[in-house]
Amino acid sequence: MKKVVIGLDVDITKIGMSIVSWSGKLLFSKRIVPSKTAKFFERTVDLVEQLNILLLSYSKKYHIKCVAIEDYGAFFVQRTMAQKGEIIGIIKWLLLQYKLNCFEYDIDKKKKNKVYHERLMIGPSKLKKFIFGKGNVNKAGKSSDLKLLFYKDTDIENISDDEIDAFYLALFAITVLKYDGIKYDENFEIQIGNKKNKLPRNKFDSFSEILKVIDKNKYGVK
Repeated sequence: MKKVVIGLDVDITKIGMSIVSWSGKLLFSKRIVPSKTAKFFERTVDLVEQLNILLLSYSKKYHIKCVAIEDYGAFFVQRTMAQKGEIIGIIKWLLLQYKLNCFEYDIDKKKKNKVYHERLMIGPSKLKKFIFGKGNVNKAGKSSDLKLLFYKDTDIENISDDEIDAFYLALFAITVLKYDGIKYDENFEIQIGNKKNKLPRNKFDSFSEILKVIDKNKYGVK
């Protein structure tokens, strides 16, 4: 069975889902939306039921290594954060039924000359840094830039931002899992091998170029 990673961009009104092959190719994507007239809990049930149908189908077709979900991030409205937490909690429970792991990554943070090791889900700013090379991309300019980078990486057009975010969540997970020696420091530079060998994302037009460099030099490729 072909190895894949699933990316899920979860919101309180929709879920972007992408299935990405171990080689980084987008195999399937869908924007899952519930009934617009449904109340929050009914909407949540609808989202999770649709996701469950897809997981049931594709878990028979592919070997799913893990599922990468975007972390909560920071919300100005506490209610929104609580609702997103409810949805992600139910989705994590659903993943357990399929014996699927929710992806987390390792990061070292420096504070007062000390290094602290953490294990995290993929936060919104970290995802932006992974895609764009910086985490402060303004929301107004994000969509067109995102679609352009996605096109450079995949030659695919006309899919939603939610599906594209899900693709890069999965690609993030694949990159960490597939290549030994890659770690992300607090500046989110891609570090291959020893600390002197770094490939900053913002020096490349697309993430696929970084993958080509890694493959060419065979840095711990599994």
